[in-house]
Amino acid sequence: MTGKRIFILIGVTVLTLGALFAVVLSQQSRNQMDQIFTTPAEPDDGRFRLPRAVDFPATADVPASDERAEGVDFVRSPRAEQYRSVLEEGFTVGPNFAGAYTVVTWGCGTLCQQSAIIDARTGEVLQTGILSSFGVAYATSSKLFAVNPRDRLDASPNAPQVASDYYIFEDNTLRHILKIDKEGVFQRACPPLEVVARNPLTEEERAFPSPCAVPVGWEEK
Repeated sequence: MTGKRIFILIGVTVLTLGALFAVVLSQQSRNQMDQIFTTPAEPDDGRFRLPRAVDFPATADVPASDERAEGVDFVRSPRAEQYRSVLEEGFTVGPNFAGAYTVVTWGCGTLCQQSAIIDARTGEVLQTGILSSFGVAYATSSKLFAVNPRDRLDASPNAPQVASDYYIFEDNTLRHILKIDKEGVFQRACPPLEVVARNPLTEEERAFPSPCAVPVGWEEK
């Protein structure tokens, strides 16, 4: 067998093994997601375990001080201009979510908060209009983002019941992975039906890939 044929054979073998490895990793990721949402919180209590920050580690590194933007970039984020003062103040805390991002939250009335996600490296506002009634939960070490976290609601038995939504922050956007309705029922599945929703506070309209991806507080049209 000639050297050229040997080289081609080795190349084909490497590509084949690489493809198989990718499939295995993808399957492991799906299995991890399935386990997270189907493993009981306690052996016999009949409930499912909530997603945890440790289950979804951040993939971006926390930027050093000299790698961070000096401030919020409103040129790249014109929609965020109306929140200039709170975003500029909140941005000064530095990265606090998914390694390289800063979450800023402010009040908008009774049982109403808004949150935004800013890239700490560029200052670009990646997401605004995240509405909540009982706040949001996140960690610097994780890409898991919770709106109206269920454990927070369970700790307030007299609070009005609202849905809880869990997201993974990937490709600069929040990807919806789990909804727990007002009665505490897990609703993981969601039809891939594009919908348009409106933020009643800002009048902003945006298309979403499914009803579950519509942020809490937004109104479907």
